Amino acid sequence: MAVIYRLDAGTGVLRTLELLLAVRQEGKNVIINLPSKAEQGSANHRLEIKHHQRIEGLFSVPPGTTLKDVEARILQDGKLRTRRALTL
Repeated sequence: MAVIYRLDAGTGVLRTLELLLAVRQEGKNVIINLPSKAEQGSANHRLEIKHHQRIEGLFSVPPGTTLKDVEARILQDGKLRTRRALTL
């Protein structure tokens, strides 16, 4: 999945990466937020983008869970700047 975000010239503002996972778990539709509330202050989800940046990583869902959709969001100061969704 590629998320494209246009920057103003010369900016290097701190942003946050957030993933929303739509899953089917035990017969119910559930949304999983990454990072979790406990991880929201973690440096693992903060981005300082100056030009182009490629971010790779893995996440897991609980056993028996089917992943349906993924939405990647980039936030700046808590406000949504861009997003990209992928339906599986």
